Amino acid sequence: MDSLSKYRKDIDQIDKKILKLLKKRIIVVEKIGKIKKINGKEVKDPSREKAKINTLIIEARALGINEEVIKNVWHALFKISYKIEK
Repeated sequence: MDSLSKYRKDIDQIDKKILKLLKKRIIVVEKIGKIKKINGKEVKDPSREKAKINTLIIEARALGINEEVIKNVWHALFKISYKIEK
């Protein structure tokens, strides 16, 4: 097997793990949405979002991950989460 094929197989395995984690996240987001509805809270929480992004950026820097990657990925996750919570 050439190295490109090997790396693609590695990516496929990583993607499967990401999908499983994404499913877990969706389940938790659904629960959060129900709690927010019961308590009359807004779906969006800008201060929580900002704090979460800042924490992730610090962790990402320690791992050598560009902060723009983190911002883009988590803003997409937040957008999806808000739709699920509604």
